[in-house]
Amino acid sequence: MYGLGALLVGTPCVVQGLFYFRIVPSPSWEIRFFSMNALMFCGLVLMGVGQMLSLCRRS
Repeated sequence: MYGLGALLVGTPCVVQGLFYFRIVPSPSWEIRFFSMNALMFCGLVLMGVGQMLSLCRRS
């Protein structure tokens, strides 16, 4: 769970680089902004859930 969250947090950085160097066609800035923020937020939520599950298992 934590690893998947870490991948989701790192994905927007890679995708932004692909847009910057024009490797893939760039959508409008609104689509980029909201989709990248959604990916990062979902990743942070998964990382938090993964940490909470590991704490529950130790108890």
